[in-house]
Amino acid sequence: MDKFDNPVKDKNIDLLISILKEIELNDLAIEQLLIHIGLKRGLEDIKP
Repeated sequence: MDKFDNPVKDKNIDLLISILKEIELNDLAIEQLLIHIGLKRGLEDIKP
């Protein structure tokens, strides 16, 4: 199993992204944060 195939973790990441959007971080800042915590995801995954 790939380490990213975790529905609970994915749900938590989606929640984190939605919170970051609420506090108006831009997509680049969100991407940089995700990279920093080791979760590189394409910008298409985090755009509404």
